[in-house]
Amino acid sequence: MQTLNYPGMVSDLLGTVRALRSGDGPVSVCCHPLPPREMVTLKKAGVCNMCIPLDAAAPDLFELVKGSDVGNPYTWEGHLGGLRDAVGIFGPYHVTSHVIVGLGESDEALVGIIQRLWGMGVVPALFALWDRQPSIGRYRAIQLARYLIVHGYNIKGMGFGKADRLKKVACPGGVGDAFKTSGCEGCNRPFYNERAGGPLYNYPRDLTPKEVGEAVNDVNRYLARQKDPKGRQ
Repeated sequence: MQTLNYPGMVSDLLGTVRALRSGDGPVSVCCHPLPPREMVTLKKAGVCNMCIPLDAAAPDLFELVKGSDVGNPYTWEGHLGGLRDAVGIFGPYHVTSHVIVGLGESDEALVGIIQRLWGMGVVPALFALWDRQPSIGRYRAIQLARYLIVHGYNIKGMGFGKADRLKKVACPGGVGDAFKTSGCEGCNRPFYNERAGGPLYNYPRDLTPKEVGEAVNDVNRYLARQKDPKGRQ
């Protein structure tokens, strides 16, 4: 469930959670930071996973898209604090946060916040800006970096070039899952950040071998351009 911020929202949310918990499926909630006591109440009501979306990869961008610059009461540190509280209540990796690629951030900022979130016990979920989509190659490279981080790799194994763009990232075998929708366990949100005509930025299913090969080629072409913007190898 994805919420809005309005008076009485938590009460409405609790009623919906209790109704949904009459079934067998897990319940995930995505909302702004809540006081710890309210998150405890949600957990007792049956919420399994809490998402507090950062969206922006850096404090200055956060202020532009979610903070006082656009009339919101949210702050970068407030969201990070909410995520830390949520991890303490729901447990490590039962908390997620969305990060949007394409708001004007650098690749290094994206990789850095992905690693910071994972280190906090928060699962980072990637989405592409819808109206001004990043190149598919750039998005695939960030997806791969995320996959490697959550599977035990480190940012030190990645290299950055001009404008802090990725120019080196390992690409081991069996990375098809890197290009699937990330976030809560079982999340498959088709067309959450895609256009109907494609391409699929987040695959809501397992990729075919051909699709994996195309995705890896997209990554390699992007990295090659960062090494030499004129295309020379």
